[in-house]
Formats: sequence, C-alpha cells, structure tokens
Amino acid sequence: ADAPPDATRMGRPQTLLLLLSSTASAYVSLGSARLSPHRPKPAVAATSQALLRASRQRDAPPMMSFDLGASYLTALHEHYYLTAGLQAFPLVSTGDLVAQMIERKDTPDDAKKLPLNLGRTLQMGMLGTLIGGFGTATWLRWLESHVTVADVPQWIRGVLATIAPEQLGQLDSISATDDLLVLVKATLDSCVWAPIENTLFLVLTPLLEGASFEEVSSLLNDNFLPVMQTELGAFFPYNLLAFSLIPPLLRPFSTGLASMCFSVYISLTTHGVTSAPQLAGVPETGPWAGPVDVPVHVPVDPVSAEGSATSDRFRILD
Repeated sequence: ADAPPDATRMGRPQTLLLLLSSTASAYVSLGSARLSPHRPKPAVAATSQALLRASRQRDAPPMMSFDLGASYLTALHEHYYLTAGLQAFPLVSTGDLVAQMIERKDTPDDAKKLPLNLGRTLQMGMLGTLIGGFGTATWLRWLESHVTVADVPQWIRGVLATIAPEQLGQLDSISATDDLLVLVKATLDSCVWAPIENTLFLVLTPLLEGASFEEVSSLLNDNFLPVMQTELGAFFPYNLLAFSLIPPLLRPFSTGLASMCFSVYISLTTHGVTSAPQLAGVPETGPWAGPVDVPVHVPVDPVSAEGSATSDRFRILD
C-alpha cells in the first residue's frame, strides 16, 4: 500500500535537515584538522613551544617564592640531622641574648650592668647544636622508629597494670597515634633522654666557664632534682601534645622554639629580689651566668635557684 500523503510531506523536511546537519558537522571537523602549507605539524609545534617555555624560564630573573615551608621540610627529609643541628644554633643563641638583655634590664645600677657577653652566647649556641640539635634529633628519630606498640617496655606494661589494668589488654591493638602510645613516648622522653640532656648541660656549661670539677659536682648534686621537677612540670605536658599533634619531622624545631620562649619566661619570673642562700660555695652557672673565676656565695631563694638551674634545660631542643 502507498504511504499517506501527509507522511510523504513530513519526511522531506526531515531528510533535508539531516543532510544539512551532516554537512555542517563534516565541515567543522575537517576545518579544525586542516593544515596550511606554512603551518608546522602538531608534534613539531608542541616541541617548539616546550623548548621556548624552557628557554624563557632559564633566562627569567630569579624570583622569591613563598615555598619556604616546603624547602624546610625537604631539607629536614633529606638532611635531617644537619638541619636539626643548624636550626638549634640560632634558637639557643637567641634565647641566651634575650636572657642577657632581661638580666641587664633588671639590674637597677647602671654601673653594675654587664655588657652583652657574645662569647657566652656563642658557647651556648654550640652546646645547643651538639646536645639539643644532634642529640635530640637522634633520640626523637630512634623513639619514632623503635617504640611501636609491640616494643612497649615491660616496665611500662607493669605501670599500666597498676594504674590502668583495663587498658593493658588493649595495648596490642592500639594504633601508632593512640593516646596510650603517646603517653609511653612522653614518659620515655622524660625518664631516659631528659636526665641525660640535663646532666650534659649542668656539667658542660660550668666547665666551659672555668669552674672546677668539685664545683661542678656540687652544682649537679644541688640542682639536678629541681631541674627534673621543672622538666616534668613543663615539658611532660608539652610532649603529650607534641607526640599527638606535631609530625615527627617538625618536633625538633617546635620543641626548640617552645624551650627558647619558656627560658625567657623563667628569666622574668626568677630574677627578682633574693633572700635565702641555696648554692653556698658554688658559683652561679647556666646560660645567664658570666664566666666563673673564683667560687662565690650566691644568695637566692629556692624558686630562683630552681629557675636558674632549669635555664640549661629550657634553652635546648628536646
């Protein structure tokens, strides 16, 4: 049967529209792909543009970028110990200079104000580089790589069995960021590395200032316990935060910055009017003391003695 007249009339416009659409699509496709005789091929053009960009970047003047943080992290990643040691020197030296300026400001008599002792600052910077830089960086890296859940010491397990027996059964299933493992690391830092670090500062600082071995021994016996008490009171809470929130790569810098700031606070709160003798027969030592020539009697109250002793601790990278 023949198609109805209406169907035949409706089919012709549709056929013409389809042909026009096909022709337009083909023209657009061919037009975008056509190449003139004077235009290079796509591969050659891309290579030429890449070489041109490289030449412009090489010949461009150097510009300051805002990627100092990324550069610092790269240096820590590739040269961890060297970077930690180098950053300890300016932090410790700056803390010592600030302490000396505060000490001069607290001296009422201008005639008794001592000039800034740059030799002492250099000495403290070198000690900070050796002990707080290389030493602390080595300790922190060992702590992160060796103290895992499976390596928790037995004495820590014994303490947990006494104070938190319900947590002991979960010790083998906690992750590396669990609060319990953070507590273990902070405890090890305060009980293992902090005594070593404090002892090195309390011994080496007066020795470099000219004190005798008898004076150093007496100073160590009188001030080691106050130093450790202040260590637990100030740095144990900080270590809990550091091991929880701060990446291991940034801990030497953050701890050194916190130590430098806290040393200024200790200087402000402990260099006041003194009344009670504490270190009889022992010269005053530490980052705020000048060179030791002869034994002297330094009258200080117990709080001031503790703060002066702890100045060694609060000027290092833990």
